[in-house]
Amino acid sequence: MSPLTDTPSWHALLAHREALAATPLDGFWQRDPARGDSLTFMCAGIAVDFSKQRAGAETLALLATLARDRDIPASIATLFAGEKVNVTEGRPALHMALRGDEHVSVDGKDVYPEIQSNRERMRVIAESVDSCTTTWNSSPTLALVGPSRLTAEPAPACVGGPG
Repeated sequence: MSPLTDTPSWHALLAHREALAATPLDGFWQRDPARGDSLTFMCAGIAVDFSKQRAGAETLALLATLARDRDIPASIATLFAGEKVNVTEGRPALHMALRGDEHVSVDGKDVYPEIQSNRERMRVIAESVDSCTTTWNSSPTLALVGPSRLTAEPAPACVGGPG
């Protein structure tokens, strides 16, 4: 497969972007006051809203063409089949398994129990952050030091939030 930036569908998308670049966003709304309805749709329970972007129906059509040209449907099928798509680490990317309740097999092994265990670990960490029972460092970012350092009481530096 040729590099993405060498494809006709990529060049068509770039030309389209250049054609729209000088148009202010409110210009799109003036030309099409119904763009909020026509460029917003639901996908997996999430509202996807392109109306507030420098994009239109032609943009979406060009993006769809690019996706088909790059065989994205086959890549999605490979991802959901649990095949090794993370070439850096030589393993599957199981993002969808972390969010769902489906059993997923990797190399013939059901990894659902391990996924459930990791989901529980994430829940504990999220709840500790939410209840401020972990350690905040002096920078604006949270220093997660691992479940072994989580305490039952808020750390004094944490009371009232980070910082």
